Order: sequence, then C-alpha cells, then structure tokens
Amino acid sequence: MVIAGQFPKGQVLLSLLKGNIIRNNVKIPFSIKRPLSPHITIYSFPLTSVLSIGHRATGVALGSLVYALGVFSAVSVVDVSKTANWIRINVPSSAIVASKFILALPYTFHFSNGIRHLVWDMGYCLSLSSVYTTGYAVLASTLFGSGILASL
Repeated sequence: MVIAGQFPKGQVLLSLLKGNIIRNNVKIPFSIKRPLSPHITIYSFPLTSVLSIGHRATGVALGSLVYALGVFSAVSVVDVSKTANWIRINVPSSAIVASKFILALPYTFHFSNGIRHLVWDMGYCLSLSSVYTTGYAVLASTLFGSGILASL
C-alpha cells in the first residue's frame, strides 16, 4: 500500500527520466503502453474548447498573413492585375469558388466568434446553454458567410 505523499517532488522527475510515471503516488512503468487518460486520441473536446482554440489560431494566422502580405507587397514586383487575369482565364470557375470559400472560412469564423465575444463582454448569453447555442450560431454563420463571400 502506498501512502499519499510518499514520493518527494524530486523523485517524480527522476521517475519520469527512468521511464515511469507516478499516478496517485503509484509508480507505473511506461512499458505497459497504456495511454494516459484522457488521451487526445479518445478525448472528445467540448464545443467551447474547439471554438476557443480556433479563435486564437485564426487570429494568429490572419495577423501573420497581414504582416506577410505587407512585406510581400513592399518588396514584390509582381503585377497583381495580370496575375488575377491569368487565374480568371486558366483556372476553372469551380476551383476559384472553392478556393475563395476556403480562404473566407478563417475570416468569417474569426469575425463571427469575435461578435460572440463582444456579446459576452456586455454580459449577455453567459449561461452554459446560451454559450453552446451561440457556438452553433457561430459555426452556421461561418458557413453561410463563407458561402456568400465565395459567390462574389
């Protein structure tokens, strides 16, 4: 029987280095090859976590894209109108619409979820059921808005 607090803090790190993990003060060797629960491959993330991570990721990606396009436009000699005409002539319209839809997804998601956060900041829709309802509304408005932008 293992008594709680039996392993000092330094021994936990030493045990990890030796190939063991300590769970509830019991040494379990890595050789058992069982995943730590809840393992990422079997864990179903709640909608709130997915939308939060997605909002942060799209914010970082869109911000980085703005900086990259700014630097590119400052140092590039590419004629944008000629490139756009070449794409319009040589690429099928279905591929153009699909590409525009994919490019519009992060913008519309970040915009919709940003509005959701502003609503929260005003103190509305903070109950758990409202959080999930607004989460599904964000997903629906993302698809709807991306479809509209892709059709332009």
